[in-house]
Amino acid sequence: MTDDSEFLLDLDMLVDHSSFGIYSQKLQHQVILVRKADQIFGWLDACPHYAQGTSLAWKKHQYLNSQGSHIVCFAHGAQFEIETGKCISGPCVNQYLIPVQIVIKQKQIRLIKATNI
Repeated sequence: MTDDSEFLLDLDMLVDHSSFGIYSQKLQHQVILVRKADQIFGWLDACPHYAQGTSLAWKKHQYLNSQGSHIVCFAHGAQFEIETGKCISGPCVNQYLIPVQIVIKQKQIRLIKATNI
């Protein structure tokens, strides 16, 4: 069996309560990685408010609010739960970010696939 996952980032590069944006060749799209304690979450970098076309970051790798508790779309002010991708405030309440499936292998964060692309 071959491993067709895509390397995204070394696990050590993503510290607790931080985010990282990286372009996926496999998806042809930017991916957001967020670390919260011992969990890593992956999302497509696309706000659901604007036809999946707007990046959420206000500058490179800056996807979280100042408390590190939510993902923020800095274009629209929407806030998303890190764990679920659900919008809890802003113009897209109750809509979701598109999750990407990731796996940790040999201290590497690897992309398996995205759902609903």
